[in-house]
Amino acid sequence: MELPLINPIQKIAIYETASWFYIIGFNPTETRYRVIKIDRTDPKRLILSEDKYEYSAVEIRELLLMINNGNTVKSSKKFSAKAGFNQTISAFGIVGFVRFLEGYYMILITKRSRVAEIHNHCIFKVEDTSMIYIPNNNLKQSNPDEVRYMKMFQNVDLSSNFYFSYSYDLSHTYQFNTSSVVDIPSKEGSECYALRQLPTERYVWNSFLMEPFIRTVHPDWILPIIHGYIGQSVISVFGKLIFITIIARRSNKYAGTRYLKRGGTYEGNVANEVETEQIVHDASSMSGRVTAYVQVRGSIPAYWSQDVVKMVPKPPIIIDLPDPYATVAGKHFNQLLQRYGAPIIILNLVKKREKKKKEGILTDVYTASIEFLNEFLPPDHAIQYIGFDMARLNRSKDGNVMSRLAEIADRCVKATGFYQSHPLFNSQSLQSHPRLKGMCGRVMPDGSTKQTGLVRVNCVDCLDRTNTAMFALGKTALGYQLYFLGVLETPDIEVDSMCESILRVLYEDQGDTLALQYGGSQLVHRVDTYRKTTPWATHSRDIMHTLSRYYNNTFSDAEKQNTINLFLGKFLPREGSPHMWELYSDIHLHGAPVPPFEPISVPSYCQWWSAEAFCSLPFASDETMKSTKHLSAFISTIPGSDLVNRYNDYYSLNEITTLEDLYIYKLIMSWKDFVTDDPSKVSPFAVVNKKKRKSNEMPSNPSISGVSSTGSTDSSISEEEDDDEEEKSTLSLQKSNEIVSQRGFVVTKEYFPSMKDVYGVGLTVPDVASLAIYQNYVALGKNSTPGDSETKRALNIPSLKRESTFAEDDVCQVKLTTIPAKDEEIYRQYVETGKTGPMEPSVASLQIYHDFVRKNRRRY
Repeated sequence: MELPLINPIQKIAIYETASWFYIIGFNPTETRYRVIKIDRTDPKRLILSEDKYEYSAVEIRELLLMINNGNTVKSSKKFSAKAGFNQTISAFGIVGFVRFLEGYYMILITKRSRVAEIHNHCIFKVEDTSMIYIPNNNLKQSNPDEVRYMKMFQNVDLSSNFYFSYSYDLSHTYQFNTSSVVDIPSKEGSECYALRQLPTERYVWNSFLMEPFIRTVHPDWILPIIHGYIGQSVISVFGKLIFITIIARRSNKYAGTRYLKRGGTYEGNVANEVETEQIVHDASSMSGRVTAYVQVRGSIPAYWSQDVVKMVPKPPIIIDLPDPYATVAGKHFNQLLQRYGAPIIILNLVKKREKKKKEGILTDVYTASIEFLNEFLPPDHAIQYIGFDMARLNRSKDGNVMSRLAEIADRCVKATGFYQSHPLFNSQSLQSHPRLKGMCGRVMPDGSTKQTGLVRVNCVDCLDRTNTAMFALGKTALGYQLYFLGVLETPDIEVDSMCESILRVLYEDQGDTLALQYGGSQLVHRVDTYRKTTPWATHSRDIMHTLSRYYNNTFSDAEKQNTINLFLGKFLPREGSPHMWELYSDIHLHGAPVPPFEPISVPSYCQWWSAEAFCSLPFASDETMKSTKHLSAFISTIPGSDLVNRYNDYYSLNEITTLEDLYIYKLIMSWKDFVTDDPSKVSPFAVVNKKKRKSNEMPSNPSISGVSSTGSTDSSISEEEDDDEEEKSTLSLQKSNEIVSQRGFVVTKEYFPSMKDVYGVGLTVPDVASLAIYQNYVALGKNSTPGDSETKRALNIPSLKRESTFAEDDVCQVKLTTIPAKDEEIYRQYVETGKTGPMEPSVASLQIYHDFVRKNRRRY
């Protein structure tokens, strides 16, 4: 059995002396401790050490006491002691270490909040951080540019959309995390393996910050952090909780801002690459069923850019370098084949027909690259291309963009399938739904299904149009996911249903977050824009977002790009070298834009795919070749150990938490945050009245850089519906006033239907026979559990304390009564009778029986 290893270091305490920092890491139950020492006497280098020993609570107290005694200075004159050892800060993890021109800084997570849970794995968001200067202040060497670099580094707000987990690898998909390790030895008995995977460097944003200590300390100290968006909501299907989670992982390869990072690099990395995973989890049990669907967005893989020198809203698109052999596209798609398998489906939303060709230039380059690459792939695994001009169809009067996207999404989801952790239900195996015809994906021997391949969506910016298309794909996938979870009878989700609204809000919050990170403003065009239900009142909001995006792209993107380059380690400050703000361009910092000049071994242009990726198709080679070398920790333990016990880790049994601080209390829920106009519609799949949608919109995710995404709620209804809404509200108010004036108070029945109206069964007065049965049941309880105190006897309350089966119960402290020898002999004879059969009766028993027989003969 393979179980994920829970990181024991979840809390940190830092103690300092004049010469050392002592970092104490421990688990929530405070039973496992590790210690790191950092030298503060070196002004330039980072010198840290760890003894690799795991301390107990007693041992760590003795160690701290010894350090404290060794750093206490006594005064001979006054006989007083001066403490040189004190705790400076508490934290929840180490982000990493960074150095500019002076000494090193240590970055710590000082505040966190739970934002999601995936199959009892807790996902946290960084809420606040702290930077601690390591060298002693007496050794600090002042540099005039140090402060500017530090402020630039801190412009990356770590409290905005950075996430981590102690037990779940957020840098990989759920399908990869649950795939087996091919070369792991078999385990017999009750023992199991606790595994921790190496994270994917592509999506870990603190990988550069961890470099100074990752090879020196124990893996328990390493805490990978991803950047992007994580949102979660829950729907209740007649009491069964279904969690819907969206995880958007932003790539750190060729990362940057909108106009400064376009296209791709020679290594195959593209700008604004984001992997979006949609996880649907049945949380009705600990071993709940899980399904997941993955899709990707990213810039068109080619050498292209936009001229930002001219201050125009849409700078012209420029092909910087011709690529006849599709080198960039080939390396990029080879990466996708390795990570996701085949088929790779391209959904290109770039405009096709224009009076003056602008975006069409990219379409021509893109299609030419795909045609060239497909010449060297077998037809079964060829790259599939779908071109859809959303903007053109949306401008037409009768054009229905969302209907066309739904058709494309259904075809794409069927082609790739999706991951599900369980086999089909018997009813689904015996009679499958007609819409499942053509559903692909690979069924494994254990009955689970894996997604093979994925859909890659793009427009020019990979923002507005791309987000709407990804919502259409996610909605189609959600219908199939809920069907295979046994929640829906058909794999369809109605428009304007509560479930669809929940998913739409999640995707629009994701779009707002990514648009702010990459483009500088929230989404301008949303799902309702393409449904043509956006009121005129929201056009002013769209104009403001457009102006905000234009201003940020023109005046703020350069500084923001420098900040990202410094945070990711693309630029390393050095004394005597040009500073970051003195560089004309940063293109050389993100890998070679063109092939390097020195001779290198280049494979044939015909074989653009790697042998590992090709031999594993249609599966992803990263999954089929997953081995122990991809693990950072690999230990043997028992299933109940605190290293693998997700139940204790999730519920935090050792902590006292108020109701308001519980994550499940703050979670967006269908029955709590979304009220329909008809309370009898308890199903989250029932269609909500369009005229009621404005008041029923769910609250937006508050984690978008402090900017609310409630703009999505403004574009829900049209002006005509606004009038109807106001009129209906007025009528409802008049009706309410009539009720109050007639009766003097408001009757609950007028607003809440009865139990019989909703469920068909109402409460009635019990009859005499039912009351007699209940009274007998109560009397039985009173007689079988006698009271244990005078108060209970006075109140006639039965005691429910059970008798212990041990000599002394440590919990209830109940001692057993002494059993007489006569009773023990009776019980012994009873047990012996069960083993050997009835024993011969004694003489006394025979005499009693004879007397009984003689007495009855005389009577009859």
